[in-house]
Amino acid sequence: GFGMQNIIGNFISGIILLFERPMRVGDVITLEDGTLGTVEKISVRSTTIQTPDAITITVPNSKFVESRITNWTHKAPMRGFVRVGVAYGSDTNVVKKCLLEIARQNSQVKTFPEPFVRFAEFGDSALIFQLYYWAEDPGKRWFAQSELNFAIDEVFRKNNIEIAFPQMDIHIRSTMPLPVQNTQETIKQEENQNKKDKN
Repeated sequence: GFGMQNIIGNFISGIILLFERPMRVGDVITLEDGTLGTVEKISVRSTTIQTPDAITITVPNSKFVESRITNWTHKAPMRGFVRVGVAYGSDTNVVKKCLLEIARQNSQVKTFPEPFVRFAEFGDSALIFQLYYWAEDPGKRWFAQSELNFAIDEVFRKNNIEIAFPQMDIHIRSTMPLPVQNTQETIKQEENQNKKDKN
């Protein structure tokens, strides 16, 4: 009875998926447990997805109806961003110009919507910038992020823009002066101690 209940539940869930189409074959989805994969097949009882590691997973259709599923594939382009911190004193206009030029030269980044740069904040050790861009799908967005990071490191070096790292200044205050001993007196004390040790 319980077995038939699960089968019927998955069958009805499969019909709901086929009619409502919250996902389609080829869509990139994330399951509620964090599993990421591409939808390979949607049948009446279950759905097959393939992970980036080429592992095939069969999921009962009831999971897609009862649980939260994130669909990363849309008709509209997907937005991504790269966050970078530069040293205080850097020319912010040059930083913005370099970031935009890097994005425009990347073939994975769409020309529309246009990429833009946001001066996010004055951080503890850096001026924080965010480069926003759009790509066709999750895969291209993922590759574009890596390519942009490589390009930012190279272009910033050529333009003498320092990528900041966490720094901390320590100031030591003393309310009492440190005792200073007379050097000659110290030498005599050591000589006397050595004579006592010999005796």
